[in-house]
Amino acid sequence: MVKFRWMLMATLVVFAIVMFSLPSEPPNPTAPAVPAWVALMPLEVGAAFGVVFVGLAIVVQRSGYIYRRLAPLIIRVGEMKEMVMTETRLTTRERGMVSEMEWGYFIKFVEMPRVFVLFFMPRQGVIVPKRGFGSEGEMEEFRRFALARVGREVVGFPVEGVGRKNQSGSGGA
Repeated sequence: MVKFRWMLMATLVVFAIVMFSLPSEPPNPTAPAVPAWVALMPLEVGAAFGVVFVGLAIVVQRSGYIYRRLAPLIIRVGEMKEMVMTETRLTTRERGMVSEMEWGYFIKFVEMPRVFVLFFMPRQGVIVPKRGFGSEGEMEEFRRFALARVGREVVGFPVEGVGRKNQSGSGGA
């Protein structure tokens, strides 16, 4: 995607240079001769425009301006979600999406001052806000429940090392 973006910007710059360098009128054979710097002025203006365009594109891309403008439209921060916890799974419902995960899918449980985090990958997880519990007793019950179930099952497929049998001396031909 990044390579495509740079190729598109380079194409637009070349197009702008060519468009600015084309004469607006057909050449007049009876016109007096002009110095070379005057004849090349449209090309210089086109090149300057291209440099400014690429510079602005880089600044806008690096600054995160577009992301900050579009993020509120895409990310639903602050929107209410419904979480239902049963003995076997955690179900999260929000506008346009329902997510069901069995407790064995989570690999780690972390408690923070305001939230619980149930990780299903090393850097991704489900955030359960503490303010969603009705009482301290419900929160304590969830804490015990999650500690007993999260990270207890092997996630993924087991991989056996190649040289393990031969190292113990029981392997052979």
